[in-house]
Amino acid sequence: MRRNPYSIVCFDNVDKAHTDVFGLILQILEEGTLTDGRGRITDFSGTIIIFTVSSDCKTHTVSGFGRDGQQNAVPVISTALTERIDKAIEFEPLDDNALSDIINKRLFKIKTGLKIPFSYTDNVCEALIKKCDRSQNGHGALKAVEKYIEEPLSYLLLESGVCGINVNSDKKDIQITSVKSLDKTALTEYN
Repeated sequence: MRRNPYSIVCFDNVDKAHTDVFGLILQILEEGTLTDGRGRITDFSGTIIIFTVSSDCKTHTVSGFGRDGQQNAVPVISTALTERIDKAIEFEPLDDNALSDIINKRLFKIKTGLKIPFSYTDNVCEALIKKCDRSQNGHGALKAVEKYIEEPLSYLLLESGVCGINVNSDKKDIQITSVKSLDKTALTEYN
């Protein structure tokens, strides 16, 4: 902060932070400064501070956090901290299109990271959306790719003679098969 005083600082999952961390955050919000063990003062007056809170924590009602004076459920974090927050934004759950984009980007990353052909059908993405934990939003989609694609794929790649990977789905189950010889008809190409 001393080198870049006009910064954005994000405290991710602040609801899981230790109480000592809350004390430091309160000092920053109240005084606009933070003093380290050597007595050096860091100025936070030009800083935007963002907190994220997990969606599964308990909620209580706090006034002043809604649109048009409505009261919203705000995750339980220190009352002293919630009183110093300028604005709380509650994000809507991700829809199927957003989850599809996340899954497709992860599958593309897998495809480009492999040294062998890797193909998958459109149905794979739909099956992964059905298998993901929607309460975790994008993280649930990534976990589904990890569990149903990356883990089985790692075992297949340990086999000798694998020249390609096909991933297919009937919109419910996902099948990953390895191609032992480089047969161009055996690999379906994803557009």
